[in-house]
Amino acid sequence: MTEGARLPVRRPRVVLLAEQRLVGDAVRTALNDRRLQVVSLAWPDGHRPSASARRMLAGLHPNAGVVFGDLQDPRHREHARMLVSTVPLRWVLVVSHHDDASWGDLVAVGATLLPSSISLEDLSESLIRLMTGAELMSQETRDQMVREWLRQRSLDEEVAGRLERLTPREAQVLEQLSLGLSVRDIALRDEVAEATVRTQVKSVLKKLEVRSQLAAVAILRRTAAGD
Repeated sequence: MTEGARLPVRRPRVVLLAEQRLVGDAVRTALNDRRLQVVSLAWPDGHRPSASARRMLAGLHPNAGVVFGDLQDPRHREHARMLVSTVPLRWVLVVSHHDDASWGDLVAVGATLLPSSISLEDLSESLIRLMTGAELMSQETRDQMVREWLRQRSLDEEVAGRLERLTPREAQVLEQLSLGLSVRDIALRDEVAEATVRTQVKSVLKKLEVRSQLAAVAILRRTAAGD
């Protein structure tokens, strides 16, 4: 090598994890054409996702990581949280409604969120900015999302605690109400007096600290949606 010659600068390396293979292939091809060296990895093992990812990343020395997947799914969300919190890398998660406080748990462990509507050109530029030290989310935005997530989690835990007060029979009545059954329907189905069902419904409302059957059903559905 002649004096003064420079070694070629390696293109920034990005690891890509995509739940759907076709999506991963399309994104990898597009980003490779935009000044990035993209290495696709298999979606982490379901039992030990962070350990699986660390094994896959060994020797790659990436500059950043990007995840595409259905992170609304609680299992996939937990995989992503473990990945971000245990694998030391600047992680970008491409998600729907990226500014929603419900993603605060992922922001809390260091993830950077980008909207699923982002173009591949903008994603490429964002990754390059991130790898050169830029922050794609302000600290104020991060703090606000985490605070709101913690507040919502506290409320959800309180509501879950109210549901745990119900007896098995009261829980069954609430489930039947959520299916659209009336007090009379429940009484006929379970072969009990309507007055008995009304008493059980009143107990459900009291324990859940609500005034209507609609509000009680809303609590049940909200808790089920968060599972």
